[in-house]
Amino acid sequence: MTFGCDQAPLRGQQPESLRLCRRMVTSDLAQFVMATILWGYPGGIRGNNVANLIDHFDGLTQLLSGARAGPVDDWHEHYAKVGPITGIGLSTYTKFLHFLSVEVQGHTALILDDRIIQVANRGTFAELAPLEDLSSYPAPRLYPRYLQCMHDIAAHLSVSAEQIEFFLFEFGLDLKAPGT
Repeated sequence: MTFGCDQAPLRGQQPESLRLCRRMVTSDLAQFVMATILWGYPGGIRGNNVANLIDHFDGLTQLLSGARAGPVDDWHEHYAKVGPITGIGLSTYTKFLHFLSVEVQGHTALILDDRIIQVANRGTFAELAPLEDLSSYPAPRLYPRYLQCMHDIAAHLSVSAEQIEFFLFEFGLDLKAPGT
């Protein structure tokens, strides 16, 4: 049994799968956080991260509420408030910001996870040269540069930055540089 955007299970029924839609998850921040966790980690989140998240749930929803009211003009100050929320890293937090359509330092938020970082480090795409020093450690500090680069590429190609991010996530690790 599968339930989608316009359906709900009958009381007591458990769906085998659930399709989440953006309009289902953005009105109530508590539901939004949990739906985003389900969407982003369908196989389950690592370790005790959900339990840790629950311990900091109010702080997270307050931070997201402020970001949604936005814009986030000082990324470093804003992201420093995420640090104490155990279990939420850059990948998960940027998912939240992206799905809430938050503006960070003049650009719509995009997801930045380890896969995108790997693609940037490979040097396959000359357009990603400004991100070649991106790694998991400085990634939070370099997030505004990532947004700037992705939005610049998107403008040059007349596509959305979300399309660039999705392309790199889906195909970036499978492509080789020309001439290799």
